[in-house]
Amino acid sequence: MIRLNFSTLIPVSLYIISFISLSPSILRFVLPFANGVTFLGASICAFCLLFFKQRLNLPLTNKYFISSIYISAFYYLLLSLKSDNMIYFVRFTQFLAAIPILLLLWSIKFKSIPFNKLFYSFFCILSALNVFTILYCISFKPLPFVSFSYSTYGVSYLVPFSFTNIYSQYSGFIRPSSFFDESSTFGQYAFFIFLSASRYFQPATNFVFTIISSACLSLALFSSYVAFQVVLLVGTLINSVKKGLNRYLIITRSFRILLLAFLGISFVLLAFLVVDTSIISEYILSRFSIDKIADSGRYYNLFRDLSAFTKYPFFGVSILGKGAAGNNPFSILAEYGIIGFLIYYMPFLFFILKSLNKYNLKHRIAFLVSLIPFMISKPEIGSASILLLTGGLIHPSDT
Repeated sequence: MIRLNFSTLIPVSLYIISFISLSPSILRFVLPFANGVTFLGASICAFCLLFFKQRLNLPLTNKYFISSIYISAFYYLLLSLKSDNMIYFVRFTQFLAAIPILLLLWSIKFKSIPFNKLFYSFFCILSALNVFTILYCISFKPLPFVSFSYSTYGVSYLVPFSFTNIYSQYSGFIRPSSFFDESSTFGQYAFFIFLSASRYFQPATNFVFTIISSACLSLALFSSYVAFQVVLLVGTLINSVKKGLNRYLIITRSFRILLLAFLGISFVLLAFLVVDTSIISEYILSRFSIDKIADSGRYYNLFRDLSAFTKYPFFGVSILGKGAAGNNPFSILAEYGIIGFLIYYMPFLFFILKSLNKYNLKHRIAFLVSLIPFMISKPEIGSASILLLTGGLIHPSDT
């Protein structure tokens, strides 16, 4: 068990404060100092506390992970000097600030419960609350408690147990995102945790755990995060039909039955309780827009970023101080080029290597295959928040 003493509580608290004070967390708006000031303060505190710790004996992969953060940070510094774009300098400072926070967290020994398993349990609870929020809003159509703008175009609404960036009181349509700015972001973070902790999945021994896990996967259907929901739904259905795939998909029989029952009940509630479905159908169709004239639609962004990559194949448009359209397979290549692409994904690569080291060959194949649609639809993972997440998931105590 984790003992709640100062040697444990302070590093974990600094880690949590840092995590929620960075974009894409909506909770950063309720902190005393938003936009990274709280994060930098937590980093300074962690740096000072490291002087009172014994020298860390880190696994080799963790050392490589820290080294890759340094390389990425100084690459952003060079970009900021070359392009005069302040966003790259902000990333430089945030990447460096993430290092002492991770080192302090890694100094704690989680003996009984691995840190990534704690993360998984926490996100299961958040997912269950999100699913409950969906059904509650469909049934009662409440007014949001509060709404505020978190960016030039984004508005977040607080409904029971979750934030949402879309809210329609008449139809009950929302995109629950927990404490993140968008549901796709929540799906992205949950996906990392799901992959990292899936090796601990065992046949369900109690009813409550099975229901919470079912709710976690059911959220994928409502998150509008296309890759995440397709992978989980299709994988679950195939596993229900072909028992031979049980060796690849770590889902028990009772887990599948409850999951499919939950999905069926949810669709029945949607069919009978949603008064106006026009906004839902309109939104779903907009996700697959192929309109090349309007400045929206993921297909338009894909062709735009492909064109940018062909013009600047080695360093991308970042040397011009510009960014990519985003959310497509060519967005990182378009912004950073081939060289920047390798540096951009370097920390993530060591996270993958550390995670795969704990799997057998069959689970490694399943792990890598499940990453393909994820990386196609949501390749933008180069943020300090992602570094904190993946760094926490490769905690040295998780052996």
